Amino acid sequence: MFVHTDRLPTSPAVPQGTITPKPWGLSRMAPYPTMAPEHARVELNPATQTAVFFDRSGQVMEMPGHGTSTGTSPSTGTSPDGNGSTQDSDQGSDNDQ
Repeated sequence: MFVHTDRLPTSPAVPQGTITPKPWGLSRMAPYPTMAPEHARVELNPATQTAVFFDRSGQVMEMPGHGTSTGTSPSTGTSPDGNGSTQDSDQGSDNDQ
């Protein structure tokens, strides 16, 4: 009858005005440190349509690459029946540059 029957509520709603405890993980959290960008300004190169970064003295900066993805070994996957056996497991890939 419903497309998403697994998302229907299975218990009554919490009554209005009820104070619920904070999740335990909130006490472990800390704000990320504020980071100032290393570049002072960015311009778009009209010929290549790429960003050019300049430092405070007006010199062009080379920005680092973004290849930070790593795979797992052995590769991990999920199975439809939940027992861990898979026909098609995810392929691990190392993209570090």
